[in-house]
Amino acid sequence: MRDRAGRDPDRVALREKHRGIWREITWARYWQTARAVALGLRALGVGPGDRVAIRSQNRPEWLYAAVAAAALGATVADDGAKVLVAEGQEQVDDALAAPGGLLRIVYLDKAGVWNKYDSGLLLSFGELLEVGRGAEGEMEPPDAAGDPATPIGGPRDLLVSRLPLGEPAGAVAAWANAANGAVLHFGAPEDLREVQPTILLAGPEDWTGLHAGIEARVAGASRLKRANARLWLHRERGSALGWLLCHRALRERIGLRHLRHAGSAGPVPPEVRRFFQGIGVTIEDAT
Repeated sequence: MRDRAGRDPDRVALREKHRGIWREITWARYWQTARAVALGLRALGVGPGDRVAIRSQNRPEWLYAAVAAAALGATVADDGAKVLVAEGQEQVDDALAAPGGLLRIVYLDKAGVWNKYDSGLLLSFGELLEVGRGAEGEMEPPDAAGDPATPIGGPRDLLVSRLPLGEPAGAVAAWANAANGAVLHFGAPEDLREVQPTILLAGPEDWTGLHAGIEARVAGASRLKRANARLWLHRERGSALGWLLCHRALRERIGLRHLRHAGSAGPVPPEVRRFFQGIGVTIEDAT
């Protein structure tokens, strides 16, 4: 990631939907932030062989913390963690109830946390960044060992993952982004049409929900459109004519027009799998 930030500092690495607007994070900003987090964690006592816990929804801060841990030679794991990166009040409450051997709890969302607790364990993410940036001239995180490269993704790919980054299948998205340069998007299912990803990693419930939404739209369409859909959908194999008359427009509408790799973190119902196969989307095992 450091090398990629040096080669392509202004190219987009991550996109996050925030209040309806896509915010872009360049490789330079991604690496500078992850490096500051690494230096901050190191100042808190995290080093090679230690553990950092992350309890958060998918968001850029999750990646900053994971990359920082890797840069220090530490591991992302819940048990025996020295530092916890917590999303908000719920995760902070749980950690304070049973702190174990935690040295610090770094919280991401201030709502319900800031000025509520009298605990020396708490530190905001912004404060962690300040600690790390203040230590820039004093320490340099070591190179991470190993090669996290994955077979999917490249600099021209647009990647959407609906899988938790802390799970093995979700980690594929994180490292496809870091190692291979695919642009990772943080967004909701309804953002697919706007993004038009080339890679989509999702859970069985996402694929089932997408299928149900298509069926509902077909049921509410005009008689002519329903007839056209019945003619070309629900086939195990697509055709060139079906692509021209139905599948291309459908995939554009649902956000899968340019999809070339689709993965699921669990078994997809056979009828759902057959439906997507019929419109040219082969759902593979993402695990």
